[in-house]
Amino acid sequence: LSRLRTKPSYFNIKQKIRRFFSRFRRGDSINDFISRVKAGLKRFLFPTSFFEDMGINYYGPVDGHDIGEIRHMLRAAKHSGKPCIVHCITKKGKGYKYSEENPERFHGSSGFNIDSGEYKVSSASPSYSDAFGSQLVRMAREDRRICAVTAGMTLGVGLKQFASLFPKRFFDVGIAEDHGVTMSAGLAKQGMKPVCAIYSTFLQRAYDQLIHDVAIEGLHVVFCLDRAGIVPGDGKTHQGLFDVPFLRTVPGMKIMCPGSEKELVSSMRLALDDTGPVAIRYEKCSEGEYKSDCSAEDATVIRQGSDAAIVCYGAITNEVLAACRELSDLEIECEVIKLFRLDVGDYDAVYDSVKKTGVFVCVEESVNEGSMGMRIAAGLALEGIDVKKTMLINAGAEFLPCGSINDLRRHLRMDRESIVLRIRELIGK
Repeated sequence: LSRLRTKPSYFNIKQKIRRFFSRFRRGDSINDFISRVKAGLKRFLFPTSFFEDMGINYYGPVDGHDIGEIRHMLRAAKHSGKPCIVHCITKKGKGYKYSEENPERFHGSSGFNIDSGEYKVSSASPSYSDAFGSQLVRMAREDRRICAVTAGMTLGVGLKQFASLFPKRFFDVGIAEDHGVTMSAGLAKQGMKPVCAIYSTFLQRAYDQLIHDVAIEGLHVVFCLDRAGIVPGDGKTHQGLFDVPFLRTVPGMKIMCPGSEKELVSSMRLALDDTGPVAIRYEKCSEGEYKSDCSAEDATVIRQGSDAAIVCYGAITNEVLAACRELSDLEIECEVIKLFRLDVGDYDAVYDSVKKTGVFVCVEESVNEGSMGMRIAAGLALEGIDVKKTMLINAGAEFLPCGSINDLRRHLRMDRESIVLRIRELIGK
């Protein structure tokens, strides 16, 4: 029937019948009657007739892997003269056996053996996603109110084990982050403790729900934002550079930024024991040199110095510490202040350090507008603190290309070597 409805001859007959009856005095009524009969028949045969009720022609379903049939349907849609929906059914991973059998694993794959489908052994340490998933399982065993919500990224955000162990407390809403956030709000309203695990870049799709369904109601939803900051191996759409600016605009939103596995575990316990909306943001990369837990303080001095005050948070802390060691060899001693909470206005440790050094530097994986660097610089001005020199090292105002974490940091001049050079130029040594 779909094939028949897409033939040009069908359209021609329809037009001729309509023109024929339009010549009579009650022609319009006759045409309306014919249309209603035809619509009734389509409703009986097609479960998707609601598209037609909205004035949209529906064609399909069609095999999305049959290129000839797809071309035929698209030609019909082009010449229909009305809005159209062409319904194509496809199979994820079509054409490669192992991808068809495990589509989520091959959604974004690293190196694998094409003949066996086996992934090449990686020597990389566990990622923050793995640490998050393991800790959530431990906490879910202790508290039956804890549940998890994700949007089609069960494996990506580290919830595979949770989904297997607690199927009745796990909800994958598909690629519908806005619905996932609203569903989390509903769960929180009923006394559950929902953990909404979403990639940083995809939470942007649910900004409205974040404000209206969660924040205004003051509901206790914990947002775990994977892939925050610079994301290696993905393109412009997957960079987590916008969550800090937009989360800081939401009243009542608490923002935690762990820089080590210990801090991630602590932040999850703090978040689930808290009230109201809480966001925990963490990068894709695994743990580096910084392994401490400074979650007890909003801002902590993790390295003493007298020439410059450097503020940072998250994974970039490791790059900053490496740069400071190199600067120390050049007789430039930098004080490093690591932030854990990004929503509070109490940054006395930062203000004291800037008063001592007179130089303020903020290194962060965020766009410039609305960044923590801009927020703290404004705070320094409002406090009347004399700052001789200021430098904000961040992602500026550009969409990043695809590349490794090191390549992207070099591109932005926020890798170790660039930080060293920029600080030497700033303080004149």
